Amino acid sequence: MTTARKPIRGADPVPSVSAMAARRRRERVVTQPAQQPHTYYTTRGTYDGAELRRNPGIPASRFAAFALPSRVGNRLRYPDGTVKAYQP
Repeated sequence: MTTARKPIRGADPVPSVSAMAARRRRERVVTQPAQQPHTYYTTRGTYDGAELRRNPGIPASRFAAFALPSRVGNRLRYPDGTVKAYQP
């Protein structure tokens, strides 16, 4: 013999979405993030720039363009720091 359970007055077996959201807000645990210093060091020691040196296998003629000036606006800027006016 089975007996049916009587529902409890005022109790909703499935809470509504708004009731669940309110419960989450009430029970939310607020924690402060740990304060840690920001460090972005990816290397150790001193950088010597070894990979920027000329490769012995590449002939010097391929590096000739680096001795030419760069044009910036109406000026020619040479690698040694000299700046000259440029008139096209």
